[in-house]
Order: sequence, then C-alpha cells, then structure tokens
Amino acid sequence: CTSTETVGCEIHLSSDPQNCNASGYPCAPGQECDNGKCRCAPSETRCPGFGTTTHCENLATSAQDCGACGNRCPNTKYPTRSVCVLGRCELKCPTGYADCDGDVENGCETLVSSDPRNCGACGVRCDLGIGQPCVDGACLEAPCDSGPAK
Repeated sequence: CTSTETVGCEIHLSSDPQNCNASGYPCAPGQECDNGKCRCAPSETRCPGFGTTTHCENLATSAQDCGACGNRCPNTKYPTRSVCVLGRCELKCPTGYADCDGDVENGCETLVSSDPRNCGACGVRCDLGIGQPCVDGACLEAPCDSGPAK
C-alpha cells in the first residue's frame, strides 16, 4: 500500500507512526506521523495549539506545557519566575529570596538575606531575644558585629 487513497489499505502512511510515508519506516519512539512526516523529537510531545495548529513540547521542562499539554505554570509576582522541572511547576527565586510560605501565587516573598526569622533559608531563626540580626543570610553574634565570621 503506498497511499491513503487506495481502497483496502490497512496502513495510513500519512498518520501511522510505524509506517510514516512508506511501509516499514517507523518514526522514533515518542514521535507522531503527521502528513507523512515524523514530528517532534523523541523527548517531546505533540500538543494542540490554536485552531488546527500543534506544537512539540518537552513536558518535563516546558513552562507552557508542564507535565501535560496545556498545563501552564502560573505567572508569579516579580522578582520570581515559574519554571518547569521534571514535569512540575516550581519557582525560580533570585539570589537572596525564597518561597517560605509555599504559595506560588505570591512568589518568592521572603528576603532571606536579611529576615531574622528566615536567615539564609526558610525557617532558620536568629535569636530575636538578644536582638541578633540577619545580615547577608547569616545570623550575627550581636547587633554591633560587622558581619559573619570568615
């Protein structure tokens, strides 16, 4: 069978990923046969777009199609950006910030470089009873120290 128009063909060469454009010519694993051509890299999935268009996405890393087609990672407040890691949406915080409350909607809300309740990382507390400050992500010994020990 050489055409999808021939009566009696059981193979559709324009759409069969095992026989794409010719009998016995398979697409690579994960690819689809579209109009007789293998589409999408083996690590990508063909996702629907607008109207009749489609696009290929790596569902493990695409913030537009994270883990599944159409699963868009949320837009977050500055200075945060949402990224897709192994098919799950995560926040990418800039240096000095962290997402201590786990809420992607408000982004990286904590300035861990100076917050004595989250000093250097979420949940690391300086001794507020003695007025221990957080400077550059480290609890200082006393308020008058010039900086963390080197």
